[in-house]
Amino acid sequence: MKIHLIYRRIPNRVLERDDELIADLGDTIVAKAKFEGMLAPLRVNGVKAIENGYFMIYFAFVGKNYDI
Repeated sequence: MKIHLIYRRIPNRVLERDDELIADLGDTIVAKAKFEGMLAPLRVNGVKAIENGYFMIYFAFVGKNYDI
């Protein structure tokens, strides 16, 4: 099942995502997404940490201003 999320970022950026729903726990959503559209890999101390094609699992908290 897919879930459509809308993130509003400062100052006026809007990011919309259609991700795979893993679990709907009421006030917490667990979802899976694929990194796409990155111009360059994210590196930490010179080591590639994230690049296009990698998957992430995240927790979105309904009504909160953050996710993990």
